[in-house]
Amino acid sequence: MATPNVQNIIRIPGRLCYNPTDLTLDYPHGGVALGVVRDMVFHFGAKTTLTTGEEWGGVVTRAWYSGEAPFLACVLREFDKDALTKIFPNTQIGSVTDDVIINYLPAGSGNRPGYDLANLEIKLLFSPFSTEHDPFIIVYAAVPTIDADAALMLSYDEEIGIPITFWAAVDSSGRTYRKGRARDLNALL
Repeated sequence: MATPNVQNIIRIPGRLCYNPTDLTLDYPHGGVALGVVRDMVFHFGAKTTLTTGEEWGGVVTRAWYSGEAPFLACVLREFDKDALTKIFPNTQIGSVTDDVIINYLPAGSGNRPGYDLANLEIKLLFSPFSTEHDPFIIVYAAVPTIDADAALMLSYDEEIGIPITFWAAVDSSGRTYRKGRARDLNALL
């Protein structure tokens, strides 16, 4: 074990992209950039089941690893065409502007309530700005969901931002996520 050193404390700014193919390439690593985001955080979602001893007044006697429910959450800061079509279940492209239209037509055409969001699944990559020194995070089957409290702040005082959660599902190879350096993860894409 190394001696504690405050120089080992890191901050990791970065960007998101999807369907990367080669971490030795510059961002977006052969994939597609996912627009400007802020407030990125990866939650391991580790679960623990505790066993307590009645005879000792409910003191914990065992702790059991019970799996994880990992996710990456962020706020989308722009109306990036690629991001919106990968995140929202109902979009179309404007015939005049070529911009993305987000819509909800539950009685009309489009994806109705009950639509399986796994159909929007992507391979998501958090790419740090310092690709040589900081860790990457790959979510192999990221299922995007829009925060239930998402709202567009329509004023000069607030920046528009759409809170998004990418749940880490299990891909067809049985993988969920990996965190590590590019040199180690490139072969595991």
